[in-house]
Order: sequence, then C-alpha cells, then structure tokens
Amino acid sequence: MIKTALSRVLPALAVACAPAAHAQNDVAQEVIALVEEHFVFPEKLEADAWRQATVVALASDIDALSGIEREDAVNRLLAALETSHTTYYTPDNPRYHELLDIFALVPHIAEHIERSYPEGVVTYEATGLIVDRTVSGRWWIREILAGSPAAESRIRIGDELLAVDDEPYARLDSISARAGGEATIRVLSSDGAQASEVRVGVERIAPRELFLRSMRASADVQRRSGRALGYVRVYSYAGLHYHEALEEIVASEPIASADGLVLDLRAGWGGAAPGYLNLFNRNVPVLELVDRDGVASPFAPNWMKPVVLLVDSRSRSGNEIHAYAFRKHAYGPVVGERTAGAVVGGSPFLLSDGSLLYLAVRDARVDGESLEGVGVEPDHTARGPFMYCDGLDAQQRLAFRVLEGEISDN
Repeated sequence: MIKTALSRVLPALAVACAPAAHAQNDVAQEVIALVEEHFVFPEKLEADAWRQATVVALASDIDALSGIEREDAVNRLLAALETSHTTYYTPDNPRYHELLDIFALVPHIAEHIERSYPEGVVTYEATGLIVDRTVSGRWWIREILAGSPAAESRIRIGDELLAVDDEPYARLDSISARAGGEATIRVLSSDGAQASEVRVGVERIAPRELFLRSMRASADVQRRSGRALGYVRVYSYAGLHYHEALEEIVASEPIASADGLVLDLRAGWGGAAPGYLNLFNRNVPVLELVDRDGVASPFAPNWMKPVVLLVDSRSRSGNEIHAYAFRKHAYGPVVGERTAGAVVGGSPFLLSDGSLLYLAVRDARVDGESLEGVGVEPDHTARGPFMYCDGLDAQQRLAFRVLEGEISDN
C-alpha cells in the first residue's frame, strides 16, 4: 500500500494529502491505495463489487489514457463504492480547478497551486457554459452562468453542443490559450433542426470570482400580478464568502424590496454550513434604531419575507442540509426534484501525475439522520431542464408560482 500523510482537518470535514510517490506513476494503484487507507466505509472494501472493480482497473492500461477516457476508467472503479464525494478528476475538467480553489488553504494543495498556476492563483479559461455528458457520449448545455460571456450569446440551456471551432468538444482543451478571444461553438436546439454556430467570448478567471460574479448577476426581480418576486442563484456555497455575498444581495436593491424570494441551490458545489440558515429565521426580534429626532431605521439582517428553496437532483452536500431544514423547520416550501443524497465529508488527494481524487473520508448525520443515498424530497415537484428544452426552465417557473401563493397567504 502506498503510504500518504494526512495534513489537517478542515471545518467541512476535509483533509488533503500530499502527492503519492510511485515509480511507475500507476494511477489505478495510487487510487486503490488511497481508497483502502482513507475511505470512510471500510466494510465496502470487502464487498465483491469493489474487489472485482480493482481487478479490472489493475488489468487495464489506465496510464495510457488521457482526459475524459482516464476519468471514465477510474470513476468506473470508484462507482463500485456507491458513495458520494468519491470522484476522480483530470486537469482538462473545470471541476478539477474548482476543487483546488475550494481547498486552496490546505498546505499540500496550496503548494501545488503555487507551482502550477500563474501568480499562484487557481485560474482557468471559461465561457460560462456548464456542460454535461449523456450516457451515449453526447454533450449538452446544462447551465449558463449569469454574467458570463455565454449569457450574452444565443446559446440556450438544453442545446446540444456539437463542436468547438470545428473540433469535437474536449472540455477545457477546446478553449485553452484563448483567453481574451472567442470560440465558435456549434449547437443544436432540437432533433432535425439545423445546427447553428455562435461566437462566444473566452476569459481566464478564478473559480471563486466567477461564481461570486455570477451569483450577483443572477439577482433579479420579476413582477407578476402586482407582486415583486426576487430570485438569486447560488452556483457554489463552498465558503463563507459566498454566504456573505448572499447576505449583501438580499439586503440590497432590487432584492431587498421584493415581496418574496426564490433561492436557487440547484447543481453547483455544496458546502453550505448549517448556520447559514439563520438568514431565513423569522423567529428573531424586530429591531428599530431611533435617532434623537424620532426617525426610526429598521435593523433587519434576516430575510423576514416569504422564501422558496429551489433544488434538483444535483443539489448536494450542505445544500441538501438546507433543503432538509427548510422542510423540517418550515422556513419555506422546497421546489424541484429529490436532492442527490450526497451528504458525507470529502477530501482532495493529489496523485503523483497531478490528477485529483476526491474521496469520502467522513460520514455525516443531520439531526441524527443520514441523508447519504436518501436525499430530500421537495414539497412541489417539477422536472429539470433537459436536452432540447428550448431554454425553458419548468422548475424555476413552478418556484415562482409557489412563491406567489406564499406571498398571498402572508
């Protein structure tokens, strides 16, 4: 077994490991060794599924693969563990860089960042498109980050991504070294339709800056039937800085004057701490500060008006804890799909070739209950955007309808 050293435990139940040394740079052996040493549920390592998966992985020439193919091979091995927060990433995957940014304060991760990125800061090329792959290997637009170059284009959620500059889509490799320029993205909006080409700007940006900017850009108010319906999308909740930004957004115009709020925690990175829920706790005193002339100024750090939580099958980790608490403590209705059932503590482990293993190393209980493999059922169900949906978001539409009802009832 390859020996590694745990560094420190983070508040999010996370640890990081120094790159493992191995003479042959055998990815499969490194991953297996790390799993056997640190994986939270050792009983699963005795199951036939894991043992058979390791035999297949060790017999495969995984080192000869690159990018997506290597990820697929290693993740087939990890799938035998049937546990969340257990995924392998290569540097051509945007999520690789996002994870490094999340854990940037961990010493070994910090050293890797210092060596590998300009000015020692995690950055990557981005258009603002978040792309998923179907089982058949086709790529489609799952999200478009607000305030990003792609948000200004004609590309819509649900479009199929066919090519970038006439080459098959290859994640970050498709737009590498193009920051400050553009890429031509070919998309298909429906079966039988004619493909269209769209020029989209490419920028180099730090993940944290990208998600914070997009959260602020998402803040919007829709007016329906005389009601002002606020909306904010949290693309990542992995850090206090995101919650502080959310507090600023809901306390500022245009959201502050809205009659209610839809808080969208679909997809993205989890990490929301339970204490963040206090923002929606209405059981606190209403404080007014009165000056010598009798002018009263309300001091209202909490959102005291109706709120609806929007989640989907990709809402995970701390975001699921939010969904759990919204239902249990009646903060407001939950709309969307059952959450991912992915509530354990994960840690990043750098391999000797610079790739990354995100591994479940701590179990988690919420009020004594396990949400791992269970998730949280919404109060109101709607299917999420899918391929060829013409950019329509049925979940968001339902969330606004539910919010209108909540406002009318208050």
